[in-house]
Amino acid sequence: VALVSISVIVLLGALGVRRKVVLVSAIAFVVAYCLACDGGASVARAGVMGAVGLVAMLRGSPRSAWHALAVGLAVLLAWSPPSLGDPGLQLSFAAVVGLLALAPAATRLLGGWLPERLVPIAGQSVAAALATSPVLVWQFGRLSVIGIALNLVAVPLAGPTVVLAVGGIALGAVWSGAGFVATWFAGIGADVLLALAHVGAALPGASFDVPSAAIPLLVVLALVPPALSLWLDQPASARSARPAGAGVRPGVVLVLTLPALVLAVPFGGTDRPWPVRPTVTVLDIGQGDAVLLQSPDGHAALVDTGPPGTPPPVIAALARHGVHRLDVLVLTHAQSDHIGAAADILKALKVGSLERPPLPDSAAVMDRATQAAGRHNVPVDEVRAGAVVTLGEWRLNIRWPRDTPARGGDPNDTAIVIEAEARGMRVLLTSDAEGPVLIPAGVGRADVLKVSHHGSADGELGPLLQRVRPRVALISVGAGNTFGHPRAETLATLAAAGVQTWRTDRQGDLSVAPGPTGPEVSTGR
Repeated sequence: VALVSISVIVLLGALGVRRKVVLVSAIAFVVAYCLACDGGASVARAGVMGAVGLVAMLRGSPRSAWHALAVGLAVLLAWSPPSLGDPGLQLSFAAVVGLLALAPAATRLLGGWLPERLVPIAGQSVAAALATSPVLVWQFGRLSVIGIALNLVAVPLAGPTVVLAVGGIALGAVWSGAGFVATWFAGIGADVLLALAHVGAALPGASFDVPSAAIPLLVVLALVPPALSLWLDQPASARSARPAGAGVRPGVVLVLTLPALVLAVPFGGTDRPWPVRPTVTVLDIGQGDAVLLQSPDGHAALVDTGPPGTPPPVIAALARHGVHRLDVLVLTHAQSDHIGAAADILKALKVGSLERPPLPDSAAVMDRATQAAGRHNVPVDEVRAGAVVTLGEWRLNIRWPRDTPARGGDPNDTAIVIEAEARGMRVLLTSDAEGPVLIPAGVGRADVLKVSHHGSADGELGPLLQRVRPRVALISVGAGNTFGHPRAETLATLAAAGVQTWRTDRQGDLSVAPGPTGPEVSTGR
């Protein structure tokens, strides 16, 4: 929203349009942009905060800016009081506070260090980064140090990209050819932005973990720009003599900011992973299974790892969700599409324990995982029906297998089946065990069903749905797989039972968290 506003202001300003007309036009464009994004809570927050900034500019008074910010926050909280604890609202509010309180000082201090055109962007980027850093650490336990530098390229590029995209929508309604051309160029800009993000994230030290104990230090760090600016405003007699118009020397900034950074970095390594509610996520890792369970207090478990690869897709999937260590790794049964990446996980992440089913004749893929656990000093436990694993707010009840199976049986029939529960939401994680196993296992009512075996044909699915009565079904399946998963009859049975069905091949990562009216699903696409 900020980029849309800035782009409209720059464009109309260059055309000589009067200031008030420019700002009113920017507000109108922000409203149109939010409508084009289909509304929603996060879009509404961004739109209200963006409009607050523009109204403040329209009034032209610093006091008006703070009044507008207070009114905007009041509107959002009146509309949705629980949103006070939402990271999106907190980050939006903190960013606007940073732009109002810190950006002028940060911009002034950067003057003379950068090309004149980049100074406002850099000042705003630094101000927003400083203001939002305490919220980021509190909610996610991680900070980016490369973002400020990338913004110097990304902001000038993102503004025209977004304007071209939204303008292309409008043009396409009148002349499809013109709309296509505009959005094609917008696509190029989006590709470059995505490439910048990938390159930045891949750089060593691009981001690091910071615990909540460092938040007071980050608050102090955010006060450095206005403090320096006030010091520069003092009479020459009140500070050391310096040439007229001289800026702040880099050494002064380092002396004031380095202690905070030095004290903050040693705390690195303590995660506070997203989300703020207990969440189960079926990861998009192709044809296979990998289910992530996260608790807001920092605990995480992974049920299966998906297929192998170089690197395996599960590594990137866990990184998407801010997971850098696991309390528990569950390997449900000895098949490569479920546990093929176990050795890579044990090598790349710190794992508290590995849970596996009792197996009389383990397959090679399970043996490799067990050996990897030994190399990394990860304890291995065999679990049967009746076992309970506690993971923060999650309680994982093992429902299957009951006993050590006979040799030579189908590993799907002896896969670990888990009933997971948190904040009243129950999730049935079936692995590849289907109706003929699940019904005798005595599984009960669940809000969320991870559909067995990637949506393969299951003659007992109808009776199973009558027993479980899920509201949401999640299918882990690879795009274009050769097995025909998910099968049409499985989808038809789920639809006939009135179950909302989501699948990773079309919608990416599938995350479910408990909400006030039931399970709430969000997707990765």
